[in-house]
Amino acid sequence: MKFRILAILVAVAALATAGHAADMKPAPFTVTSSSGKDNAMMAREYAGKGATNPNCDGDNVSPQLSWSNAPAATKSYAILMIDP
Repeated sequence: MKFRILAILVAVAALATAGHAADMKPAPFTVTSSSGKDNAMMAREYAGKGATNPNCDGDNVSPQLSWSNAPAATKSYAILMIDP
């Protein structure tokens, strides 16, 4: 019985949203990372390593990045990170 009620609710929800699909805006393109927190210092492992600059003493590991809802014609991504 629970399965039948759930199936009916899913069907009703699908029909309710089908008519409004043309009115809906596409989801925004987003880039997220689990490698840090907003407004926090970046972990040393993600910092660059450079022999000519003693301040560049990180492990030079790329942070984890995920993206979703890219436009259909997207062919590549460019990420720019600035460390003030």
